[in-house]
Amino acid sequence: HFNLLHHDSGYKADIYLTGSDPLHAWAFQFRRQIDLDGTPIADVPADVWAAWRSDATFRPPGCAESLADVQGRVEAACVDWSERVDEAIDGATGGDAIAGDTLSGDTVVLVTHVSPLKAAVGWALGIGDGAAWSTHVDPASITRIGVGGGRRVLRTFNETAHLT
Repeated sequence: HFNLLHHDSGYKADIYLTGSDPLHAWAFQFRRQIDLDGTPIADVPADVWAAWRSDATFRPPGCAESLADVQGRVEAACVDWSERVDEAIDGATGGDAIAGDTLSGDTVVLVTHVSPLKAAVGWALGIGDGAAWSTHVDPASITRIGVGGGRRVLRTFNETAHLT
């Protein structure tokens, strides 16, 4: 999955590569289409903003998922990912790994949009969808989440030094 962005108009298109890879098929199945995308913030009706910000189950017009839906989907993926890391660590160490050491293992790179990233941060901090409206994510920023030994740690959030 990758994005195309037309800088003059701000139009964004998501491109999903499909095929036999289960990850691409999963991403395509859960793609989001929002009619508000590209709408200037000032033009979003006040009642839509109020409902969206006060109710995590609210689905904006044209949106297939609410923030609660995104949170649930992302949390399930994060739990699966962290369990796989733990299984790999246990297999490599015979189950004798120290939790602090397990957080510095292999790296997985995920490229995503704002809402799924905020959902993963909420999962890492144990606050669920609490990060949705209380954090800001810059374009092309880096966020690092460590997992292992049944723990999760938000290592960094919204890094942008690499952009300068």
